[in-house]
Amino acid sequence: MQLLAGHPMNSEIRFPALKHWLSGYFHEDWVDDDRTPDDVLKRYASDASRDDRDRCCREIEAVLSTDMKEADLAKLLFQLGSY
Repeated sequence: MQLLAGHPMNSEIRFPALKHWLSGYFHEDWVDDDRTPDDVLKRYASDASRDDRDRCCREIEAVLSTDMKEADLAKLLFQLGSY
């Protein structure tokens, strides 16, 4: 998987906004904070600045534009803080 380049830290450097969103909102305890994934998204949209939301969207688009296999995507999401 090219995006990871063999080390989890590379993913955090490449996708800092996505790391912040996933580890801060879709972490292992997200269900304690919000009832549904939609509620998580609404809370993030309310908390984050427009610039932060735009950066996160660009990073999501960059990930989705790859031909990454599902297993590699799951690994990336885990490295970025999503459980």
